[in-house]
Amino acid sequence: MPDEPTQALKNDRILENVKVELGILIGKANPTMGTLSALDVDDVLPLDSKIDDPVTICIGNRLIAEGVLEELSDDAGGSIGVRITRVIQHSQS
Repeated sequence: MPDEPTQALKNDRILENVKVELGILIGKANPTMGTLSALDVDDVLPLDSKIDDPVTICIGNRLIAEGVLEELSDDAGGSIGVRITRVIQHSQS
C-alpha cells in the first residue's frame, strides 16, 4: 500500500491557502485630543519614525517580522511593499 500523508501533513495542506491579514506598523503619533479633533483634509500627522526606519509586521498584536519599506518598481501605481529583514522566532507553547 502506498504511503499515505500523515494527518499533520494533510492539515498543513489545508492551511496553505488560508489568507492572513498582516499589520505593518510604520510609526506612532501622540497628538493631543485638540489636535485630533481639529484634523482636516491635507493635514499631516507627524510620526515618531523616519522614512528609512524599520517597520514591524504583526498578526493581530503579535510581532512576527521586521522589514523596510520599498517602492515596487514593477507597479506604475507607486505601490509599496515590505522587504523582510528579520523573522521573529516564537517558541511553541
